Amino acid sequence: MMSLRVFLIIALAIGTCHGHKMTNEVVPEVSQMVHKMAFSQMDSTAFIASMTKSGNTEADCRSFAIETKTDITSSVASMQATLDAVDTGSGCAAEGQIGVTSAQTALATAQATLVTAQADVVTAQAAKTTACTADVAIPTMGLNEMETLLGTCTLIQGFIQDDAVYIAVKAGCATATATLTAAQADVASATSGVTAAQAALAAAIAEAARLMNECFCRVSNEQAAAWKAATGASSTHVTAWKKAHEIICALDAATTCTVPTCPAVTQPTLAATGMWHVLPSTTLSITPSTGMGPRINHSSPLPVTLTLNLGANIWIVGLVDSSHLKMVKIEITGVSSYNWLETRYSTTYTTACTAQTTFVESCFSGTAPTTNYDLATSCGPGCWIPHPVDLAAGVTDAVCGIQITGMSSFSGTDCMVRDMTTAQHTSGSGDDGGVVFMGGPAGSPDAGHIMYEGDLNLVGFPGDLSRQFDRSTPTGSGLGSIFSELKANKVYRITSGGGGGLRSPGNTVNPGNTVTHLQCLANGASSSLQLPAGLTEVALPAGLQMSSEKYNIFAGYGTAAFKDNNNHWQLIELNDCESTPTVTDLGIDTGSNLGNMQNCERSRQNGILEQGAEGYSVLYAGPSNSGNFYRKSLPSGNSAIAFSFGTTYHSDTCSITMDLSTSRYFWHSEGTSSLFEPIYECPLSFTGSVESAVASQQLPRNAAV
Repeated sequence: MMSLRVFLIIALAIGTCHGHKMTNEVVPEVSQMVHKMAFSQMDSTAFIASMTKSGNTEADCRSFAIETKTDITSSVASMQATLDAVDTGSGCAAEGQIGVTSAQTALATAQATLVTAQADVVTAQAAKTTACTADVAIPTMGLNEMETLLGTCTLIQGFIQDDAVYIAVKAGCATATATLTAAQADVASATSGVTAAQAALAAAIAEAARLMNECFCRVSNEQAAAWKAATGASSTHVTAWKKAHEIICALDAATTCTVPTCPAVTQPTLAATGMWHVLPSTTLSITPSTGMGPRINHSSPLPVTLTLNLGANIWIVGLVDSSHLKMVKIEITGVSSYNWLETRYSTTYTTACTAQTTFVESCFSGTAPTTNYDLATSCGPGCWIPHPVDLAAGVTDAVCGIQITGMSSFSGTDCMVRDMTTAQHTSGSGDDGGVVFMGGPAGSPDAGHIMYEGDLNLVGFPGDLSRQFDRSTPTGSGLGSIFSELKANKVYRITSGGGGGLRSPGNTVNPGNTVTHLQCLANGASSSLQLPAGLTEVALPAGLQMSSEKYNIFAGYGTAAFKDNNNHWQLIELNDCESTPTVTDLGIDTGSNLGNMQNCERSRQNGILEQGAEGYSVLYAGPSNSGNFYRKSLPSGNSAIAFSFGTTYHSDTCSITMDLSTSRYFWHSEGTSSLFEPIYECPLSFTGSVESAVASQQLPRNAAV
């Protein structure tokens, strides 16, 4: 914290050089004000003369300057210690790695089991071939007995089938066949085991990514807050440090004054991501600079089909090119950087080494090329790029949430609008409730749809608005307090009182109501309405109550927030209703209220929750006659216009929703641009990498209705 002395030397401009006054002297307030201004406006010599004239000694001024330097040095040391105590994320890379290591071990075991099982099949097949093609020696007999047997096939068949040698050979064949069948079953089981182990490893990697990202996000936010506090507190040090040295120089009558560098805090270095994962988009090519010709697919990159994580960021990547198995061992060091370690190619590889499920470290064998045949990797457009497992190129890119950087005004080129006729509106959705939200996550029936809440039905439009709504689910006026989060477009609903269905008016949250439960619509919006199995519900922590000022819900990246009846902002960690969600009190709101947030017709308006290094903020539609979108920092910021579009396409807009996977935002308007009840969509831009919720729409967009 900035010391009082430093604060005085700048903000108050020390009217009395450390406050010492001559005995029995009373300095008038007007003189104090003059001295304060003198420090900031006069050079050191003039300032000393002014202070001396006011009754202070040169010793007083020297003492004050020395103590000012000491205070600055002590303050910086204290702030540096505070900064150094903040987590730098050194442990983030280890998050989830026990699970990843365990899953990798399990996969290696499963792959080894499969290799053994496949070898057993080869052995069993050879044994069967031997057993089932073995010679059967017919016993010797007299000619007369032979001629008797030849007189009838039945006698011959009985003679052979009853022969002990034949019976033994046939039994051996049957046993070998059964052994082969069992070995083949073991291969099938081992293959399933490898598939399951690969899925478990993928899940472990995804969980590690989530845990690391959360850790890096927390560290990034904590560091940013600490750095902001430290730099804010020390912002006046340089001026005060320089002034203090100049005063001493003037007192010493020095001809030159050398001012040492002012002590300053050093920003801690954050830890780097410690684990990376090679994605299927990786390709392998010959390094162009070698000039060695068509070493990979006649100089055309090929996609990597074989990857093996050896740990510590060491990977083997490979592919089959014509009759050659070609592999490179690398150490991944960054988002597009690596150290080349070794190369191998082989024409005598086993079939197992060409399949991802059985690609093991022993496959990395064969010829090690000389410098004249250096199979290498190259990074750049069209070449392979290793990607980090945590979706971030480092701490600064950790996905701590989403910040909207741009929302486009409507244009016929980049945007789309779909209007409902009077008949469609009346019999389709019913009069609007004004709420729009995304239909559900990837794989759900409503994925990629924009949902529109009416008095009669919940209707869904294709995400590109290329046609009218193609789904309609009766809801009545009971449906409300529903929203979709930004991370994967999952649909949630807060309720007042548990146990009620989605169509129950009694559990819809209104201004001032208690907020007791969270409902999760796993199958998307309309499907979960129709399928009770798609709806789950968990209780929220006790004591939550919606603001009586205005119903509000803001959807974030796996989170949601609302302002409660105690004027505090509450943050909900959305967790698919797997357990009681964590709810965090972000603090009391001493800034502007939500009075400029446009009301929906049933007073259940929504908006967007953003998160960045500076914390959380909300983005919402302003009054109907403004065409403005406002942003307010949480918990205590004042709202300010973030985007202003006029009222041509924004009238009675009370909610917005976004599909980050397609970089589009959606809103409903009323009676704009000579339309009746239009739904609009336009491009948006944002910071933060995101999970793909649905496939990006590639259909052309235009203003056709």
